[in-house]
Amino acid sequence: MNAFLAVLWKDLLCEWRSRDRVVAMIVFSILVVVVFQFAWPTAPREQTEALAPGVLWVIYLFAALLGLAAAAFAAVRTVRARRITESPFVAARRELAELLAAGRPTPDDRERIDAFFVSLSGIVRRYIENRFALRSPELTTEEFLAELQRSPDLLRSHQALLAEFLGVADLVKFARLTPGPSGIDHSVAIAERFLEATRAAEDLDPSADIERAEAADA
Repeated sequence: MNAFLAVLWKDLLCEWRSRDRVVAMIVFSILVVVVFQFAWPTAPREQTEALAPGVLWVIYLFAALLGLAAAAFAAVRTVRARRITESPFVAARRELAELLAAGRPTPDDRERIDAFFVSLSGIVRRYIENRFALRSPELTTEEFLAELQRSPDLLRSHQALLAEFLGVADLVKFARLTPGPSGIDHSVAIAERFLEATRAAEDLDPSADIERAEAADA
């Protein structure tokens, strides 16, 4: 949401500097005024004067919506383009940073603990699916790990790390395990270690991020 608002604000500033959509909104308003003028050629002057303020407010509202809709469409398109150019590692790190920025749950908040581990394990699963081209949203943890054993890109150490992480996540989600602050930190640390250990070669090169950013802005 923050990315969407930032892009929307940037696009609004760009539109104000270029005046492209502002001019279109002004032309639209003038045309509507002219149309209404011809639509009431024989109306009494008192009736026209009574209806004029309402008509003007309608014109201003639709003109503003025209510009806002165009700016919102451009913002959504830009955000989607940037998300597409993100590598699985960058996307996972961004999602993890957003999750941690919301704060870790406390042991007495069972609902937040469940939601936190669902989000955390979802980040890791989506990363694996996108990083290793594995589409298995309906597999259980055991089936998921068995499927990963066939992947030549995952070392035994990576699989052991992932098995430990998903095992704890399942205990929290299904066996109602309540981890303390150290247990939550440990799960986050395992997730971070797994991401770092299995990141693609291009994610090790800082210039790759620059190239992806330039592709998104193109």
